[in-house]
Amino acid sequence: ISSGDLAEAMRASLAFPLLFTPVPLNGKLLVDGGLLDNIPVDEIKKFPVDLTIAVDATSNLRRKNQLNAPWEIADQVTSIMQRERNEESRKVADILIRIEDPTRTNVDFSRLDSIIQIGRQEALKHLPRIQQKIQDLKQQAYRTHPQRQYLVRRIKITPAHLQPQINRLAHLNSHLVQFSTRDILELMENIYRQGIYRDIFAEIVHNAAGRGVDIHIHALQNPVLEKIEFRGNTVFPDDSLLAIVRPLMGRPLNPQRTRQALENLMIRYRKDGYALMRISHIDFDENSGTGILTLDEGRIRSIKIEGNKKTREHVIRRGFSLKPGDIFNFIKAQKGIDNIFGTGLFQRVGISILSEPQGIDLIIKLQEKKYHVIGLSFRTDSERKSRGFMEFSEENFLGLGALLSAQGEYGVRDRSLQALFSIERIFKTYLTLKVKTYLVKTLDFVYRQGERFPIGEYSQRKLGTLISVGQLMRKLGVVSVELHLDRYALDPISGYGYPIGASLLNRLTLRSIVDTRDHVPYPSHGRYVHIFYDFANKRLKSDISFFRFFVTMETFNTFGKRHTINPRFTLGTSDLTTPFPLQFTVSGPDQFFGLRDQEWRGRHFFIFNFGYRFWLPGKLPFKTFLGLRFDTGGVWESPQDANYKKIRQAFGAYLGMDTFLGAMEISYGRLSTGQKRVYFTLGYQF
Repeated sequence: ISSGDLAEAMRASLAFPLLFTPVPLNGKLLVDGGLLDNIPVDEIKKFPVDLTIAVDATSNLRRKNQLNAPWEIADQVTSIMQRERNEESRKVADILIRIEDPTRTNVDFSRLDSIIQIGRQEALKHLPRIQQKIQDLKQQAYRTHPQRQYLVRRIKITPAHLQPQINRLAHLNSHLVQFSTRDILELMENIYRQGIYRDIFAEIVHNAAGRGVDIHIHALQNPVLEKIEFRGNTVFPDDSLLAIVRPLMGRPLNPQRTRQALENLMIRYRKDGYALMRISHIDFDENSGTGILTLDEGRIRSIKIEGNKKTREHVIRRGFSLKPGDIFNFIKAQKGIDNIFGTGLFQRVGISILSEPQGIDLIIKLQEKKYHVIGLSFRTDSERKSRGFMEFSEENFLGLGALLSAQGEYGVRDRSLQALFSIERIFKTYLTLKVKTYLVKTLDFVYRQGERFPIGEYSQRKLGTLISVGQLMRKLGVVSVELHLDRYALDPISGYGYPIGASLLNRLTLRSIVDTRDHVPYPSHGRYVHIFYDFANKRLKSDISFFRFFVTMETFNTFGKRHTINPRFTLGTSDLTTPFPLQFTVSGPDQFFGLRDQEWRGRHFFIFNFGYRFWLPGKLPFKTFLGLRFDTGGVWESPQDANYKKIRQAFGAYLGMDTFLGAMEISYGRLSTGQKRVYFTLGYQF
C-alpha cells in the first residue's frame, strides 16, 4: 500500500504469520512486506529519487538447533526463498550498507544499542562515497545548462564586503583566467549558501578593448527581522516562545537559521506531548520588519470510535481523558490507549488522526476480543487430593465491561457452585463492584497439636452471598468494603473436635490488597500485602458477634537473575467468640512445613517464613527451581493460652517447575517436634 493510515501500515510491517497477528485493512490482511522483499530497492526507484541508499540488515540462516518453533521454521523457509532476490536488490542500489552480526537472528531484539552502533560505523565508512555521489549529481545538473567559456579579467560583487571572499574563491590575479558557465554558477552558489541573500545574479560585461570580460555579481540581502509576533498559541505564552526564536531578531532573514529556530519551536511543543502542533502560516511585513507566525496547535474537533460492536461508548471514553476542544497531547493519548487496552476487552487499540481545516478528528480504532469464554483447570495435591474446575463466562456483559460467570468445582474433598458478577468501574467512577453467590461443600479433618493423625472428620457446607465495593487507592492498593451473608452447616463424619449444626455468620469486612508481584507462581520481584478486619453482630443478623484481624506481608527480591529471597510475615487475631468455621488455620506446605492441611487451628497465630529460591540453569523444558525455607510460629486458642513454648520451627526444601498446567512441585518438610511430611502439588490455585 502507498496511502492511508501510517500507523496501521507501520503495525502491519511488524506482522509475521505464526508470530504476530496480521492487520486487517479494507478487506485485506496485511503482513510485513519483508516476506516478499527484504531490500525493496525496486520499490524505492518507482519514486523520483536521485540517490538510492540501501541498508541490508538481513541475518544469516538459522542453525539447526535454532529451528524449533513453527514460526522459526517458517522464517527459515522465507529467508531461503528471498536469497536470490536480495542479491539482485543489492546490485541495483547506488550505495549498499551491510549490517552484519552472525550471532543474531532477525527476531533478536536484545542489545539494540550494539546493532545501532554497528550500523553507525558502517555508515561512516560509506560517507565519503555518499558525498562523492552527491557531488557527481550536482555536476550532472550543471551539465544540463548550456556551457560557455569566458576569459575573465575581473569579478566584482555588490555588496562590496563580499569582494575578498570572491577573490579568494576565484583565484584571480593579473592574468586572464578562463571561466565556464558552471564555474560562475558555483561562485554564486557559495555566496547564496550563506543564507542571508534572497536573490543573486551575474552580469557579463565585455571589455571595450576586446580583451576578456568582467563579471558583475549582484547579491540582494534579505530584509532584517526586527520583531516576531505569534498567533494561535494557547499552550505557551508569547514570552516563552519568543525566547526560542529571539536569536533571529536584529539580523537578516536566513532560511537555515529560521528553519532551525522553527524546529526548536516545534521541539518545545513535542517535548510536552503536543505532537500535532504545526506552523500553519508565516507572514513577513517588510515595511516594519515584523514576522508573524500562525500556529496550529492541533485542537481536537471530534473523537469517533470504530470497531466497538458490543462495548458501549462510555466504557471506552471514560478511560480516554482527551475531549473535543482539547489540544491533542500524545502523552495523554498514549495513556488513554493504555487505559482502554487495560480493560482487557480489546485485542487491539489504536488511534488514527485526520487533519481538517477546522481541527483534528481522532478515530479510536478497536478490535474486540471474543467475550464468551469456557475455562477448564485441574489441580491435584497430596493434602486436598484431585479436583477439577470449570467456568462459563461472558467477559463483556451488556457491553459494560462487566464479568458474568458461572463456576463449578468438583473434587474428592472440595465441591462448589458459584455465580459471579463484577465490574471494574461503576459508570464513570473508579469504584468496583463484585456480587457473588455460592454453595461450597468441603470435607475437612480436625487435629490435635502434637498428634500425627486426625481426631475427627466433618463436612462443612456454606451457602452465601458476597457484595463488595472497592477502589484502587495509592499506597493502599485495592481497598474494599464487603458484606458477607453466609450460612454455615457442619455435619459429622467421624471422631470429635468440632461443633455440629447450622449458624448464620453475617459479617462486614474492610480489606486492602497490594500485589506487585511480576509473575505467579514463582515471582522474581514485587510484594504482596493482604490486610482485613471484619466483624459480626446482631445488627447484621449474625447468630454470633465477633471480630477478626489478619495481615500478611511478603516481598520477593532477585539478585544475579537466579537467586530469589522471600521473607513473609503473617499474623491473625480474633476474640473469644469467633466461631469454629472462621477460626484461623495453618496448613502445610505453603504456610508451614511439616503440617497437614488445616492441622493448626486457633483464634490467634503468627508465622514468619524466610525462603530462598534458585533458578536452575540448563535447557530444561520448563523453568525449574530449587528452594529452601525456614518457618517459625505458633497458634493459640486465647491470649491466656499464648506461650513461647508453643512456638514451633520447621525447615523444608522443594523442587518446582513452572509448567503450562501450573506449578508442579515436590517438597519435604520437617517440624521441630520431629514430624515429617512429603508433599506433591500440580496445578494452579482456584
